Amino acid sequence: MKFVRVVLTLGLLFAMASPALAHRINIFALDEGGEVYTESTFAGKRPVKKGTVRVFNADGTLLLTKETDEKGICTFPRPEPGILTVEVDAGQGHKNRWELDAVEGGAVSAEPAVAEPVLSTPKAPAVTGLSPSDWQQMEQVVDAAVAKALHQAKEETRLQDIVGGLGYIVGLFGFAAWGRSRREAA
Repeated sequence: MKFVRVVLTLGLLFAMASPALAHRINIFALDEGGEVYTESTFAGKRPVKKGTVRVFNADGTLLLTKETDEKGICTFPRPEPGILTVEVDAGQGHKNRWELDAVEGGAVSAEPAVAEPVLSTPKAPAVTGLSPSDWQQMEQVVDAAVAKALHQAKEETRLQDIVGGLGYIVGLFGFAAWGRSRREAA
């Protein structure tokens, strides 16, 4: 019985051990009206300080090289209108990439395209004091801000979280079975 306890304890400890995510970099890039904004962090939300940022076009040609600041942020003017790949390299295998779309500068998504809602211009622009072009500029700024906020608020579901949750459930069932066996023995 003691052997079973030792094996179960060791199994539980190994199941709870977190995987080595040391080489993972999270990168986010957004084109805000021709100015590309990137934010790079390690796992645990630590910023990539002094990381090398390389920008490639669709052909793989290096267009520019910059460096992240102390907050993991790097901004630069969009070098060309096509699809761009932004790569962040913090050395020793810490590397990740982000693709920017050619059309509107947003992120290329693996999700299917969703029809965007049609926003009409106000019927009386003189009342608000904004012209239709001002409304379009405001819409672009709001879209960029919402995309940035959604990215920052997005929590990733990691394999570690899934395995931990399953282990918790198995543990509860084991505890219930142990309690039932104790009642039946008494």
